[in-house]
Amino acid sequence: MADASDEPTGGRFTEEQRAFYADAFGTMDPVNGKGKPMRGSCFGHLRKNKASVSAQQFLGLVKVLGVDTTIDMTSKLVADCDTTGGGLLHFEEFLELVAENDPAAGLAAFKRSFRDDVQGRIKAIEDREAAQSAHETRIDLAVSAVKAAKLAPATISHLNRKYDELLAHGDPVGVAQIAQGLRDEGDLAHEEATRGAYDLVEAASIDDDRSTVCREAFLRVCAERTAGWHHWWRGDRIVRDDQGFNAGGGTGLLNDVADQRLRFQNEKVANRFRDEDALEETRLLAMVHELEASRN
Repeated sequence: MADASDEPTGGRFTEEQRAFYADAFGTMDPVNGKGKPMRGSCFGHLRKNKASVSAQQFLGLVKVLGVDTTIDMTSKLVADCDTTGGGLLHFEEFLELVAENDPAAGLAAFKRSFRDDVQGRIKAIEDREAAQSAHETRIDLAVSAVKAAKLAPATISHLNRKYDELLAHGDPVGVAQIAQGLRDEGDLAHEEATRGAYDLVEAASIDDDRSTVCREAFLRVCAERTAGWHHWWRGDRIVRDDQGFNAGGGTGLLNDVADQRLRFQNEKVANRFRDEDALEETRLLAMVHELEASRN
């Protein structure tokens, strides 16, 4: 039977380190792979039985080691370490978390090092969430700009098709895809298209690294007729929809008519259901009266 130290993770630790980490993990009252409480905290025993702890259990250890955090953030921390997707912190994942710490330096030094590692991971999670929130805000602003342009549905459909054509060249849409689009739409030479693509992506991107153009950003720069993007909208293709025949070739009014027709259809369906409910209520009342009459 192979020793724990022969296995990938175990081999990185000395006998003293394995005992220290096993004991630390054991203080959180782990369960085995079947969800049953485990007895003992032997390193090999914890690994063999796929020991794990919940975020709530891990929070207890984190606080003991001096990290002031919440169960919500600890759950995110566990999810960040979780390689199985089960929402638990397994012993192997715990070892990855503490791998850079050396308990031989002393308990106080270990606590400081572990605390710094956990706080570093928490900071990384917070930074990712802040970046994601900022990106979503930029997407909302792009969508608002497209709505403010009041483009006709036919124009939106046209631009969406054009973006799908860019996606066909590769996902996500970046310089290479925009350059190919410039060659397709603007009949530009390869070098000219590539130079132009860098400028267009830089101007349109709402990503942190400004290297790609999402659909919302593409629609915004086209709707706003941003310089360089005319190859996709060609001016006359951008049509405003001001809810009348004078804008969008009647598209706005036709959409109103279609919406009204749909409302009429929905009302007819609702009325039919109300009529059927009334008939059913009458039938049930008749049955009740018949039962009462039979009992008398």
